[in-house]
Amino acid sequence: MCIRDRYKEFAKMTVEKVSKCERIEVTIVKNIKEVLKNVENYIMSNVYSLVFPREPSESDEKFSDKLLSLQSAKIPELLQKDNIPEDLVSIAMAKFKHLPLLKSPHKKIENCVQVCTILREGLEMKTKESGAVPYGGSQLLVFVVLNSNLPRLISEINYIDWFKMEVKSEAKNCLEQAYDDVKFSISFLNKLKSVPT
Repeated sequence: MCIRDRYKEFAKMTVEKVSKCERIEVTIVKNIKEVLKNVENYIMSNVYSLVFPREPSESDEKFSDKLLSLQSAKIPELLQKDNIPEDLVSIAMAKFKHLPLLKSPHKKIENCVQVCTILREGLEMKTKESGAVPYGGSQLLVFVVLNSNLPRLISEINYIDWFKMEVKSEAKNCLEQAYDDVKFSISFLNKLKSVPT
């Protein structure tokens, strides 16, 4: 049995034990879920070098090439720099570039959530200040993914999908939504055809 299968089996058994504790106090359940995150962080930090590819995959290289071609092309208006709130994008990009430094799948997902939160809250603030902002959070997220130049982004996403613990909770729904937004941005960019300059 490979490391991934053993980890999934362990994670499933752990979550099943937690789910049987639903009748106990909410605060205790929250503590148990926090323990689950710590267990995931401990395990995956120790086996990270064994399960995360040492070299960029073919998918990583193709996606990196796609980003480079899009950056140098006359891409759709959606991604052009005009009127982009550069301060907001710079903060989000700096946070997103921390993704490869994190080893726990949950922490990687939380990084995606933080990026989305920075963009959402920043846009809300700018809307209050100016009355209108020409870009929505999803468009800015695509712009952040495009310009962050993470060389192994596809491997990062695969790693999260393979090893994250499945914990049923309201918080999970929030996490998954932001993570799905990042995955959608990657998919959008992957399907986008570059236009020669």
